[in-house]
Amino acid sequence: MQNKISVIVPVYNVEDFIERCIESIIMQDYTDIEVILVDDGSTDNSGDMCDMYAKKDTRIRVIHKKNGGLSSARNLALDQMTGDYIFFVDSDDYIYPGTLRELISACMDYDADISCCGYISGNKSYYCNNKIEVIDNFQAAKRMFICDGIDANAVCKLYKKHLFQNIRYPLCVYEVVPVTYKVLLKAQKVVNTYKVGYYIEKRAGSITRSSFGVNNMLYIKMAGDEYEIIKNEYPSLGDYAYTFYLNALVSMRECAEDDNKCKKTINFRQINNLFLKYYPDIKKSKLLVNRKKIIAVLIKYRLYKGFKSIYYWIINELSALGWVLFLPASSLYLAGLHLCIQSTDGRLPL
Repeated sequence: MQNKISVIVPVYNVEDFIERCIESIIMQDYTDIEVILVDDGSTDNSGDMCDMYAKKDTRIRVIHKKNGGLSSARNLALDQMTGDYIFFVDSDDYIYPGTLRELISACMDYDADISCCGYISGNKSYYCNNKIEVIDNFQAAKRMFICDGIDANAVCKLYKKHLFQNIRYPLCVYEVVPVTYKVLLKAQKVVNTYKVGYYIEKRAGSITRSSFGVNNMLYIKMAGDEYEIIKNEYPSLGDYAYTFYLNALVSMRECAEDDNKCKKTINFRQINNLFLKYYPDIKKSKLLVNRKKIIAVLIKYRLYKGFKSIYYWIINELSALGWVLFLPASSLYLAGLHLCIQSTDGRLPL
């Protein structure tokens, strides 16, 4: 049985990260891999560094192309890959030792079409409780829509190649939104290892960390379009897709709190109007996580910045004293809500 993994890495102006990324892949103890590095028109030394690695390791293939964005790079690699499985890595990220073996073993052991791992970003870990779970495609899609163990990221997942037959990423930002749920629904079985396998680099200038603008509105539109498709084609998933949409509203509205200049823009007014329109649904949602509800309340009552400042002030003061403390911001927000945002009957407006 062939179990070759095609590791697809879009590359664009990441000369400070690409070596770490490639090394993490070629040093895996699972060696039946091809590494496709797609240089998406880099203007720094990234492309040359990829070529250097290709000369040293025959498993590495480099494709140089004009800049077309992350989606076009992934799609080109999908068209040319020769593996039986697909694993995406972003070029500023890296994977932990043993990740590929762990994921392909999970697919084999449980006869699954997709296996997932947890990840670390900054000093926080996500989906890393080390408890293996095997679910069907509908359960996997539900989990993705409410970010419960699975999210919409292309990374952190090993896919059988047939899942991408007739599926490609749209040429836009937030390209995973209309794709990941389709791939999950094509699978018969999904296994989640809940083991840390991937590191996501927090980097200024990335799409999710760029200034507030048209991309934020696009994300909301794509989440809304996804909901419309799901409620018509998969009615039992409708509430979950709607939760994904509400989550997108809160997340994109929260982005505006960190960008003082954006509040005079048309995009902000559009997003804020949608946020206020759907705020009642956000409050009463049974599937949306409490953290997002708390953030929504703080934004609605213009307390977000104040509580965020207090949180970081406390952390900095304790750090100065040499204390090591992890205090979730949502805990502080919730405490503040009890003090400051009570409705007339004394209950939290959640």
